[in-house]
Amino acid sequence: MKLHQLEAFRAAVETGSIRAAARRMSLSQSALTKALKELEQDLDTALIHRSVRGIQLTVDGRRLLARADLMLRQAALARAEIQQAKGADEGSVAVGVTPLVALTVLPHAVAAFRRTFKHVKLHVVEGLEGIALPGVRQGHLDFGVLVIAGEAVGEDLAFEHWFRASNAVVLREGHPCAGARRLKDLQDQEWLATSFGTHGLGTRLLGYFSEAGLPAPARILKCESVLSALSLVRNTDVITFMPMGLLDCPETQGIRAVALQDPPPPSDIGLITRVDVPLTPVARAFADLMKHQVARWCASPAGRKGCGKRGA
Repeated sequence: MKLHQLEAFRAAVETGSIRAAARRMSLSQSALTKALKELEQDLDTALIHRSVRGIQLTVDGRRLLARADLMLRQAALARAEIQQAKGADEGSVAVGVTPLVALTVLPHAVAAFRRTFKHVKLHVVEGLEGIALPGVRQGHLDFGVLVIAGEAVGEDLAFEHWFRASNAVVLREGHPCAGARRLKDLQDQEWLATSFGTHGLGTRLLGYFSEAGLPAPARILKCESVLSALSLVRNTDVITFMPMGLLDCPETQGIRAVALQDPPPPSDIGLITRVDVPLTPVARAFADLMKHQVARWCASPAGRKGCGKRGA
């Protein structure tokens, strides 16, 4: 298999036609068709079928597609690493960042990064578990700074613990349940969760109730956007829990913590990378800056309030 063949295959699948794929790659249709045929001959199998509905993948085509993106991504990373090792200010870094780190640390890390790397492309995605963790695993993201439950990320990923964030149950100012003192007092309320994956807020919410010896709330609103979640908590009677460090951010104005005697467990936050793929020099530089800024934030007054053990 050659890279140009894989690129032709991916373009054909993504565009749905030979003509569109050739246009995307600035090739003639015959040249792109030749690359696809050579790939099929090399693998000794049919990868696509052409029909009036466009290109359809065979079973083997679907198998290859699952690997092709990662192979092309790794080739691009290898090129970038070689150029960056020569001191070139180029390439790209893609990272998934949990909301707490995004709102407190990320701006400082980006500013510091730009003082050295002015031309490297940065791509930041919301660090919700259902998006960021698969992104790292599949190679679309270089690394993540994410919440991990129990440090269980799978054999293909590595987790480097950076800090522990204290959590609090939160609701809007003026909420009728603002004076609650036990979790059981809030069980009948509508709760909000952003994800029910292994490390998602929804899963940790269910674990919080289970640990308290309580059944799960009957009403849980699932919201996949942090911005929307904050708006819902601020403007409706839904309840959730979040890192205490977020409560000092302008984005959480109008949201307050509930002083429960049985607060939520803390969250472990740290660096997630692929075990078998080393970071490129610029990705490593950005990760190191993120770690440095996390340490500075944890030592600040807001950080000391937001970091700590359960009940802190």
